[in-house]
Amino acid sequence: MQFARKSVLIPALLAACIGLAEADDDMELVNHMSAMQYLSHKAGLAIDHKNRELAKFYVHELGEQIEQVEAIDSYDGQPIGDLTRSILVPAFEKLDATLDAGQWEKSSTRFDAFIDKCNECHQSSDHGYIQVRRSTANPYMQSFKPRGEGS
Repeated sequence: MQFARKSVLIPALLAACIGLAEADDDMELVNHMSAMQYLSHKAGLAIDHKNRELAKFYVHELGEQIEQVEAIDSYDGQPIGDLTRSILVPAFEKLDATLDAGQWEKSSTRFDAFIDKCNECHQSSDHGYIQVRRSTANPYMQSFKPRGEGS
């Protein structure tokens, strides 16, 4: 009788742990997406103000979030890591390269292309109802102008 309880209990515990792990992956993806949206908005504002130092900072942090998302195998049956690598990373790398070169007009265009790729990734993962749009509104208690240019 004791063995029978263990043989039922162990699979039930494993199933519960797997369910918790999947829920953690879901929450982890939501957190990374929220961070990416926040960092992207700030990077866009820094690009708008031609603040290379600040734009590079936010783009670097954005890259770290993208790396975390690449490590997520799947979400809701979708290959999130693979989609991120194939759709989002190339656009991100192009954006980063234009910032390194200080090409502001091209950086702005590449930033828009990056946002488009975010939406393409959402569409590809059956989450097309999530649409990201560039905004020039500054809701932050922060200046995005380069140092020495005032607020």
